[in-house]
Amino acid sequence: MGVEIGQLLALSAILIAMGYWRRSESFFRHAYTTNVVMMALGFILIGYQLTGYFIADVQSVTFRGPLPHYPDLSPHLARLVKAALDREFPINEAAA
Repeated sequence: MGVEIGQLLALSAILIAMGYWRRSESFFRHAYTTNVVMMALGFILIGYQLTGYFIADVQSVTFRGPLPHYPDLSPHLARLVKAALDREFPINEAAA
């Protein structure tokens, strides 16, 4: 809920700032350049995100399997982590 409120506040501030900027004389001089910069930043961001998505090692990110990255975890903790990642959330030993 906090993220959405923050987004609304940020967008409200941007809308107010844009309203003042549109009434200024510099708007028509800088609007095209601003749009080009914003589009370029958007393409860079999506490229960054897609690169991370396609080169991520899913095995190491999700800890599926025998948890090779955390051999020092106790067996009970390792079982709970694996169960949580498999969405089996046991409440107590009887439920597991």
